[in-house]
Amino acid sequence: MNSLGSNLGEFGSNDKGYYWKLPNGLIFQWGITNDGKKGVDFPIPFKNVYSITMGNKNNNLWTPHLRDITVKGFKATAESTNYSYGGYWFAIGN
Repeated sequence: MNSLGSNLGEFGSNDKGYYWKLPNGLIFQWGITNDGKKGVDFPIPFKNVYSITMGNKNNNLWTPHLRDITVKGFKATAESTNYSYGGYWFAIGN
């Protein structure tokens, strides 16, 4: 874990992805998953999750359906199916 200084907050990463904790308490987290159906664990848990977005990878045309959202992670499946291609995700919380 690396500290970028008090003005920029704290940046870190682990095998689950990346995070940036701002001095005001806001946290940004992001990463990639090969199978959102199996679940995505955030690099660090949130107290509150405000927003999660997910985009596809490898030009697969699917609309992710985010479900089972908690302060520790979420699952994603393709709309109207039980299948997931995976993709890039980004979450905001505190």
